[in-house]
Amino acid sequence: MPWTNGEARTTGERYVPGLDLMLDFLGNGDAQFKAAHDAIMQAIEKVLVEGPRTPDMGGTANTTEIGRAVAAAL
Repeated sequence: MPWTNGEARTTGERYVPGLDLMLDFLGNGDAQFKAAHDAIMQAIEKVLVEGPRTPDMGGTANTTEIGRAVAAAL
């Protein structure tokens, strides 16, 4: 987890999309990998719309809270 001055403050929305790119590459078109890719992207989009949000997006959430929200959206 990224930490800044002892706080989890790095924007999680910018790290999670890397997972979908990895699945896309490793899956090489496999339907299960595509489904996982799509689910991750939908979860990220849901969190971006509904929140929580990090300070740079007008909210107060930290990286851990964003990660938990994306996981819950899955």
